[in-house]
Amino acid sequence: MRKSLKLSAAAIALTLALAGCGGSNDLESVDFKDQGKGKAPSVSFDTPLSVKDEDSRVLDEGDGEDVKEGDTVLVDAAVFSGADQKSQGDTYSGSPITITVNDQLKEKLPKVYDILKDTKVGTSFAYAKKPEDNSSQGSSGGSDDKDASAVEIYTVSKKLKKSAEGSEVPPQEGLPKVTMKDSGPEISIPEGQEEPKSVTAQNLIDGSGDEVKDGEKVYVKYSGVTWSDGKQFDSNWTKDPTGFPLDQVIKGWGEGLKGKKVGDRVLLEVPTDKAYGSKEQLGSESQQPAGPLVFVIDILGTSKADPPEDSQGGSGMQQGGQQGGAQQGAQQGAQ
Repeated sequence: MRKSLKLSAAAIALTLALAGCGGSNDLESVDFKDQGKGKAPSVSFDTPLSVKDEDSRVLDEGDGEDVKEGDTVLVDAAVFSGADQKSQGDTYSGSPITITVNDQLKEKLPKVYDILKDTKVGTSFAYAKKPEDNSSQGSSGGSDDKDASAVEIYTVSKKLKKSAEGSEVPPQEGLPKVTMKDSGPEISIPEGQEEPKSVTAQNLIDGSGDEVKDGEKVYVKYSGVTWSDGKQFDSNWTKDPTGFPLDQVIKGWGEGLKGKKVGDRVLLEVPTDKAYGSKEQLGSESQQPAGPLVFVIDILGTSKADPPEDSQGGSGMQQGGQQGGAQQGAQQGAQ
């Protein structure tokens, strides 16, 4: 679980490295053409392109949901060499970047905050920074020409829900009791109840959004406790949403969340063999919680996931869980 939260932090760091905004007209030559869902846009501009200061320009106004302060959005990114227009990588064909429109964004990137706090899903914009800023961070606009700026393109692809939304479902007898607090759910394990032997996924709120499918990335707020003592071992309830590829999580999550809907709040019981394992299997030095686990999960959205990469060992809800090649390419191009 902790590794996944680190991955979430890494995604935020990538976002802050990629995004930006300014006020000059140096990006006026950028021509943007949408190539459809899952494909990077076609971009052309005068070369070599070099800006005197950080610069941004809205390329296409979206017509989707309104995005406001406090919202979390999924953003696709593509990076092009300012010297020769060559692509340096993109996330349009894989997993998007997650950005929360909050005070942290306002402090670090006020111009980006100004755009995102009052925009719509579907909006695309361009960004570039001074060539010397590229060079100081290990990039020269994507080529050996140190006088060119990297040209970065961003599209707001989706807005995540802030919490579960829908009809409340009466609690099922014999399952853990859930009490919602400002800090998140409190989960009480029923006394004398036998530990779960199979996965149970009971809705507490029935959402009406898209169905969660195999191969997708699911964005959630969650809290987890151990069945043996009811102690919380992890939670992101008071933090930004976390995204997990459904086929790269513990088996209990994959089985329990498949077929659920965006907007659902799910009480999930996971037996030992579908969680991390027993104490004997994990060993004395493991930081993973042993035995059966219980989660409360709000499903806030889904997206396409990057393909899994081989990983030795690893910890956390996500099994493996490195960034995909496309996202790494975009990161390298923007640094």
